[in-house]
Amino acid sequence: MGKVTIFEMSGSAMDSAVARQTGTLEVMAAPRGMSFKVEIEYDSKIEKEAAKDPLLDQEMRDAVRAVYDDLIERVADNLKKTDRGAIQLRDTNQLDKMKKLVDVVGRGIDGARAIAVERAGKDAEQVWQKLAKTKKEYTKYKIKVGVKITMAAAGLATSIALFASGAVSFGVSSIPGVVGMVKSVVVLGVEVTSAVQEIETAQKRLERKLKEVEDRFIDARGQFTKAGKAQEIGTALAAQFFGTSGPLAVMPSIKDCVGDMAAVKSKYGGIVVKAHEAAKSLNQVLVKLEAARKDFLADVQKKLDKHPSPLAKSQPKKIAEQLDEALAPFVDKVQDALASVIAAQTRLKTAEPKMKVADVRVRKLEAMKGLGWKVFDNALILTDVVLSFVDPGSYEKTAELLAGVGQAAGSLIVERISKKALEGSFLE
Repeated sequence: MGKVTIFEMSGSAMDSAVARQTGTLEVMAAPRGMSFKVEIEYDSKIEKEAAKDPLLDQEMRDAVRAVYDDLIERVADNLKKTDRGAIQLRDTNQLDKMKKLVDVVGRGIDGARAIAVERAGKDAEQVWQKLAKTKKEYTKYKIKVGVKITMAAAGLATSIALFASGAVSFGVSSIPGVVGMVKSVVVLGVEVTSAVQEIETAQKRLERKLKEVEDRFIDARGQFTKAGKAQEIGTALAAQFFGTSGPLAVMPSIKDCVGDMAAVKSKYGGIVVKAHEAAKSLNQVLVKLEAARKDFLADVQKKLDKHPSPLAKSQPKKIAEQLDEALAPFVDKVQDALASVIAAQTRLKTAEPKMKVADVRVRKLEAMKGLGWKVFDNALILTDVVLSFVDPGSYEKTAELLAGVGQAAGSLIVERISKKALEGSFLE
């Protein structure tokens, strides 16, 4: 028996035919590489006779062609109808439903192919049977119709692949570092407050002692002069000012004043250093957050650029706004704390000239040490200027704001921020 191909369409020809029928599809992708082939296997005794009958050949071709055209129309119609539904699923980012739809489309096209295979075989055989009624000799022989329609449904999967954007998270690598810096800032705030309080205590002590020492100096100077500058009296009186051992040591002395002044200067220097550290750390927190923000939004843009929906173009702006809203409570507290620290540094500068005035007074007293009874011949310029280097109350707000930054850091949870930023988007 010999085989005769009565109809054949290559994959490229079928692809073009489907594309013409469907027109432009937004989401669905037609299967590519379909082919359609029908062969007739004749009995060798009738093969040559059938080959001489061009009408038989044409009628068979026409019958199969009708099945082919119907298949193309069914496939195209299926794709056009489902594309409308797929657009809605795409624009609402319903990936699970899209997968189900694609599966339905694939089964539908495969079903159409099965129908076409059966119909092509039957219709071609009916042509032969119809002819056999007019040509009795044909009734002795049978033909075998072979129909092969290949399918390549892999193209449908492209509709789903476009949705595969991957997860996007905010600050996975940077948030732990930010939280660590915030903790150090809170500690600095506590230390600054403690140092300010110590300065206040020291300045009060210093003010009282300076006043007392200076007042006693005037009184002692008069007593010494009346006593005729006696050596033993000078020694005893000097001990009250220089801070020697013994019962007189419990009285405020020049040594005490020098010690308090040194404490004030030391704590002041520490506050300056810690205030600068706090300002740098707060600024670095904002820098790191901004860097994390840029990286996150760049990743968002990159993934949405691949999304098939035209609605994706407007979503980066919305996501940026939602991210800023999620970060705002923390960022606002950091900025407020930074502004307060800067203001505190400005206030610290106003303390410097006041400290210099007090330091001069203390140094004048300190310079008298070692002069013995001659100390009472030295003139001492007294001042009633109140020592006010720092006001602890003005630093309480700064400490409170720094503590608030620490509390706000509790909101820096990667999953929570990411969820809020991506809410309502295709990357949710």
